[in-house]
Amino acid sequence: MLKIIKSKKDIISLIVISIILSVGLCGAALYISNEYFKTHAYFYDPVGDYSRTIPFYERMQQEADLNPIASRINFAKIWFQADPKSPFLYIPTILLYPKLLTTPWAMMPAMFFALSSLLCMLGYSLRLRNQSFLSVISILLLFCAGHLMLNPERGIAAGWLDLPASFLLTSGIIAFLNWRDFRNRYWLLLSAVFIALASMSRSTIIIYAAILLCVPIILSYIEQRTSLKTLGLYILLIAIFITPFYYYSFDFNYRYYTSLNSGIADSVSSSITLFMHTFSIIGIAYMIGFVLLLLFLFYKHRQIVILQSKYSVGIFLWILVILPIFWVFVQKTGNTYHVYLTLYSLFFILFLGITNWLKTTINKSISYSIIVFYSITMINSFITHLHTAQNPTLEATDTKQLYTNIAKHVAQLQPNETWLAYFAEDVTRIANVEAYNQYGVYPKKYAQGILYFHHSYWRAEYGDMSDAEIADSIVKLLPHNVFVIIPYSHQSIDSIVPQQFTTTRAVLHKSLDYIVHNNWERCDGFKTLKYGSLDAFYNKYYILFE
Repeated sequence: MLKIIKSKKDIISLIVISIILSVGLCGAALYISNEYFKTHAYFYDPVGDYSRTIPFYERMQQEADLNPIASRINFAKIWFQADPKSPFLYIPTILLYPKLLTTPWAMMPAMFFALSSLLCMLGYSLRLRNQSFLSVISILLLFCAGHLMLNPERGIAAGWLDLPASFLLTSGIIAFLNWRDFRNRYWLLLSAVFIALASMSRSTIIIYAAILLCVPIILSYIEQRTSLKTLGLYILLIAIFITPFYYYSFDFNYRYYTSLNSGIADSVSSSITLFMHTFSIIGIAYMIGFVLLLLFLFYKHRQIVILQSKYSVGIFLWILVILPIFWVFVQKTGNTYHVYLTLYSLFFILFLGITNWLKTTINKSISYSIIVFYSITMINSFITHLHTAQNPTLEATDTKQLYTNIAKHVAQLQPNETWLAYFAEDVTRIANVEAYNQYGVYPKKYAQGILYFHHSYWRAEYGDMSDAEIADSIVKLLPHNVFVIIPYSHQSIDSIVPQQFTTTRAVLHKSLDYIVHNNWERCDGFKTLKYGSLDAFYNKYYILFE
């Protein structure tokens, strides 16, 4: 039975290689991201987290005590209890370098840990399966060369929760497979730790982990007659590790995701279309090369693969196909790109199966070919994404300018004052973040009310209320905002908002009538490609919302 550490030289070498690759990849991604935000606006979900970390850092500065270490530990505890979705992704930043909370890259320390951990786990697991260092380096480089990794909107510096959570989840699954193959219980402990960290990086990951591991656990018991006590202890460890997190966050997650999934689930056909389109984000050339490499390895060693245990083959097939089936046919996540990116790191579990079956290292010529081809791919990815970042489209420039102009008004708000706009809530936050970056001012409160929702969100938020009733409830909140940005006329509203968005239309028409009737002062106007002509109206009769 192999030990969890085959040799100190191996583990030290792989840690160094993993750190070097992670530093290079994260450094390149950060450089592209920094260039991107100079010319592009911040975007939806990630800016929601950014809008939470800014005021948290300001609170840390105000309440810090004389012992900085004790203070950071205390604030890490506060964040852990307050963040219901992804506390782990920000705790390393709070402990190591809180100033990073004021940037779009607050989760990068956790991302670096997740990425380097996965590279080290993958590399060392391949070494345990008799792969040479050349072969290991080629596969690690193959992982780092994905076109999506440096993508400023979807990649490792974009601020999405899915990639770091999936890296940790994959590390947990690799550790479980190592236990299955080498029977060392330390792998189960390591697997439980990684799965717990993944769950604390994205709260729904525990569901994916349960789906991915249920069949491998059952097949391991059937094939190898593994002790139920051992498997039960493994499940118990995971439960123990994740209980503190879900103790604080379960209620929020249950209410949020049940209302969300029931409201915005798309059709199966659109989910399949989006699933296929996701591969273009990973990189078409990259995926073609990746699939050809796998087909070549399977064909060259087909006799060995055919002789493998049906249980062993079944485990790898399950890990690869079950999540897409779940996403498409159960969740119907047809309008959610980032969920599908969870699959990227799971692809590489295939190499554990291939190398475990071969019992010999991958041929040198294949390894050198991978290194050469995917080094070129990585360089091309860097150049392509940097060019995109520095050369925005006309619409991207227009949108950036819109938020820059709005930021001037946001920066004049007093600490407890709010503003409202014909934007979804996350987009309203974008202008707040722009105001912070330009003027160092960040509103302490969000808008009172909202003027735009997808139809399903209105239903999730207001239930069976009629469009007129919803509009009346929103209008009652308008006086509690210092200024409101809205289409300048009823004709503009009708031309901008699609006819099927009846609730949004009703809310905007009613709000504009109220603003005009009460003689709010028009103070600015914005002509935009995306939202049409908008006007900013100042409220001369502002009432602070208590």
